[in-house]
Amino acid sequence: MNKKAIFLDIDGTLVNHHGKIPDSAREAIAAARKKGHVIFVCTGRSRAEIPEEIFKMNLDGIIGAAGGYVELEGKAIHEVYIPKEEVTHIVNFFEANHIEFYLEATSQVYASKGGKAYLMAMMNANIARYPDAKEDLEKNMLSFIAHMQDEGDIIREDINKVTFMGAQLSLKEVQEEFKENFVAIPGSYGREGELCGELMLKEVHKATGIEIVLKALGIEQKDTYAYGDSYNDIEMLQYVACGVANGAEALKKVADDITDSPDEDGLYKSFKKYGLI
Repeated sequence: MNKKAIFLDIDGTLVNHHGKIPDSAREAIAAARKKGHVIFVCTGRSRAEIPEEIFKMNLDGIIGAAGGYVELEGKAIHEVYIPKEEVTHIVNFFEANHIEFYLEATSQVYASKGGKAYLMAMMNANIARYPDAKEDLEKNMLSFIAHMQDEGDIIREDINKVTFMGAQLSLKEVQEEFKENFVAIPGSYGREGELCGELMLKEVHKATGIEIVLKALGIEQKDTYAYGDSYNDIEMLQYVACGVANGAEALKKVADDITDSPDEDGLYKSFKKYGLI
């Protein structure tokens, strides 16, 4: 088998919704790399939001901020920033509409005044719902919050992407406000009756990051696989030769195949099916 490039979403794909990497996923990744394939995380998270546990897996690189950041063998080879005037527009609009948010940069995450409290409340609600997962939920969320800064001037020139939380507005209303330069997509988290989502620059998505990686490595598109579970994975699964989904129905409609969730050993089963291990 030719060398394949494999791209993995993190939340809901590599890790379960409590933030835990299943042993089967670790085994599948190690075995695929042993066979000579290259593996990248391809996530909506900025580099600063990626858990240390994933860095310790020594993967071949990172596509972060849903394509806004690309790292190959420990070196950044591509970054796209939101213009500062647009960051100002985003912050002013969200604050005026009482929407919590965080601005995602490579080395730091910058939160609204109530952003940390919103995430803590969300974590506590999940612990109440899944008490057996308390340790994993706390480990995942508290390490994430630790990278957040919510004091001083958060309007900066190095922001790749924005996540918003607790909106009483509809996704259509948010998209209308930012339609000239951004795409707004729904998130898969948040409290009932409230909108959470992401703002990404137009023409920047996971597939653009993959294209940069393939060009740098000299790997053809026909030798690519990708795995995801949510709306920001749509372009990625459409771009690669074999896109495999679990999770959102909208994603399954564009995927080439469907696999099980992380807790059901989805990655391992699919890697085995396609001869990657």
